[in-house]
Amino acid sequence: MTKQVSALFVFLFFWLTAFALYFNTAGAGFVTDEIGWLQTYKATGWHGIFTAFGDKSLHFVYHLVGFSLWKIFGLNGFAWMIVFVSLHAAIALLSFLVFKELLTKENISSGALIAFAGSLLFVVSPYQTEPLVWYACIHYLVCSFLLLLSFCFLLLYLRKQQQKFIAAF
Repeated sequence: MTKQVSALFVFLFFWLTAFALYFNTAGAGFVTDEIGWLQTYKATGWHGIFTAFGDKSLHFVYHLVGFSLWKIFGLNGFAWMIVFVSLHAAIALLSFLVFKELLTKENISSGALIAFAGSLLFVVSPYQTEPLVWYACIHYLVCSFLLLLSFCFLLLYLRKQQQKFIAAF
């Protein structure tokens, strides 16, 4: 229970920090290519999911996520910003968990503190502004989240040797 509580605390800390930094950007992400995709989503509807909405790059997951957000929230920029900040905080938490595990396993002193500091720098880095503010960049957040989640499953498998973790990986 302690690890879950501390992970929740870290997530909430990262989330509140990112929210404070990006609060004023709510709705700013409806620009250029995102507006074009929203128009395509509106014209194509649910059937577009099966053709990646005509995207020649075949970004099925990207469009599934983008289309779903549009169907759920419409043009509510505040709701979109909450989703993006939540993904950003989740990525920072997963990064913290992965690096804390690796640094601790290698007996590096202050490994947890180093992992926390690195993840916090990720949360506040100005280089993260584009993926957080420009809604067409949802794929950066989704890919980073899934990659780090898979690393967490791999580390769980290595620690516990249970097949369910390698299957999740």
